Amino acid sequence: MKRILKANLLFITGLIVILFFSTYGFAAVTPTTYNDVVTNKVVISGNNFTAVSNAMGTNVLPIVGGSWDASSDISNVAASSVQSNVSVLSNLGNNAFTFRINVDNFASNAPCGGLWAWGIYTNNGGVVPYLSGSGNGIGAYSIWIPMGATRRIVFRVTLSSAAGDSSWQRWRLLAHTTGAHQNRTNYIGDNGFEYGGPPTMGWGDEVTNSLAWNDPTGLVGSSSNEFAVRCSAPIIGVSKTIQQIAMVSTSLDDMAIPGATITYRITVTNRGSGAAQNVKVRDWFDTTHVDYRGGLTIVSNASLTWGTNVTANFVLWSNIGNFGGTGNARKAVFQFNTIIR
Repeated sequence: MKRILKANLLFITGLIVILFFSTYGFAAVTPTTYNDVVTNKVVISGNNFTAVSNAMGTNVLPIVGGSWDASSDISNVAASSVQSNVSVLSNLGNNAFTFRINVDNFASNAPCGGLWAWGIYTNNGGVVPYLSGSGNGIGAYSIWIPMGATRRIVFRVTLSSAAGDSSWQRWRLLAHTTGAHQNRTNYIGDNGFEYGGPPTMGWGDEVTNSLAWNDPTGLVGSSSNEFAVRCSAPIIGVSKTIQQIAMVSTSLDDMAIPGATITYRITVTNRGSGAAQNVKVRDWFDTTHVDYRGGLTIVSNASLTWGTNVTANFVLWSNIGNFGGTGNARKAVFQFNTIIR
């Protein structure tokens, strides 16, 4: 008997818990969207009567807007390269909206080599852009985004082949909603007819609040995403000097006469912010009047490994790795000897 009573108590307790959760709403709440109507009416009752007022209905006004996630600048990329900036556009409004995207190439520096081409894609492997151009674009790309949802936007930039070291162009993507949304405040009278506006405004007056979010400069209903693409390129310089002219007899030093050894020094620099790749330094010497006499030396290697090769008429140094790219001038110095016939 005690077990039966205990089981019955547990069953009744479970029913109470279910009723509590059902009554007080721990289920998912449906979001309110614009143009939902909030209604309210009054009911009066007594022992011998019931009276019901007219129902007041209020249309929910629109909340329109969007936002981009933060995008990082793209730096240290080469001329002619194609760079992708991936960002996410979110709909922060209380309904699904169509967003229109404008492209603004609003800042740049020399030497960019002209305007850089761009395109908008919805995935990074896209081939055909939804919107493309160079410089400032038009708001021709529209994308529908459900309430609270996001869409990935891929903005791809192709640098000019003439883009110089440290040149950059800055981009702004503007997204704004389009279209006009008609909203009204209304209520239903006790005769069953719908009227606009509260009673203080007069029977039958319709109150319309029209909102057109199609201005990309507006504070509400639009959002921007800004980032820069910066080009890095090597700036290579080379100079050759005579380190010394020597003879067996020191009294004849510095005299370019047959039998004298000439030591040449070669200095290679990279003043650019981009790395030079597969650098080869080749010195051709005049085999009509001089012969190679050794003394092949790497005076300064700029922290790189250089391979060397000597033939009958030239000396070659080839770097293994990238030369420069730190934003500071990097230098490698080589020298070798020849003898005048």
